[in-house]
Amino acid sequence: MPFNASISEALSHAPQVGTLTSTTTPTSTQGTFLWGRAYDFIRTQLKMAGVSVAFTASSAGEGWAKEVESLLTSGRVLEAKGSVGVRAQGVRAAGQGDTTAQRLIEAAMEMLAQLREDRQLRRVLIADGAADDLPASPFANSDWTDGKDPDYSETWGGDNVAYIPGPVIQDAEPL
Repeated sequence: MPFNASISEALSHAPQVGTLTSTTTPTSTQGTFLWGRAYDFIRTQLKMAGVSVAFTASSAGEGWAKEVESLLTSGRVLEAKGSVGVRAQGVRAAGQGDTTAQRLIEAAMEMLAQLREDRQLRRVLIADGAADDLPASPFANSDWTDGKDPDYSETWGGDNVAYIPGPVIQDAEPL
């Protein structure tokens, strides 16, 4: 279930889109699809950073996730609409400047890049309503159990261990 409660919330950065219906461009089905993919992408980024995707309700972490999802969804829906806002940020000549959609997507990507790069942000998100969800380390396994040859015999003098050890010398015993 996405972080934002409705598609209207997810499109809060793109009021020019209006209400999506079955006859708008994009349609409500297409908008909901883009919203779902934005949610999946953010969950992937959170998991890769070691942060759980389950936030406590009304926490700063949940607000952060809603903001990123809203930026990304709004940008992608505007792209599907045809990138409304070509002359953005005071550019006067037609065809120059970035699009509103591009700016929204870049803002979301910057927040996700900060998640990967800023350990303090990850700690804050974990402390304020998300769990630590680090991926399992490939080094955290045992050579004696993981991938062990089932035919290996640990018996001294057997097929796999070629010699029998000598007597064990105890502490303070003369050599």
